[in-house]
Amino acid sequence: TNENSRSLGVGRCLINYMKNVGNTLGIDKLILDSGCERGRAHKFYYREGFIINRFGFRMSC
Repeated sequence: TNENSRSLGVGRCLINYMKNVGNTLGIDKLILDSGCERGRAHKFYYREGFIINRFGFRMSC
């Protein structure tokens, strides 16, 4: 994310929009994938009420 675009409330608006769409469609969960190196994004997700519920692993063949 561009530094100048952070902390403007856009992410919160997007999450709220998706929650409203989900409620309208009868969906009860938002599931988010995020790279493990994105610490600032993770702090934002925690603030917005997301919890970590799984880990992912991969390897090259």
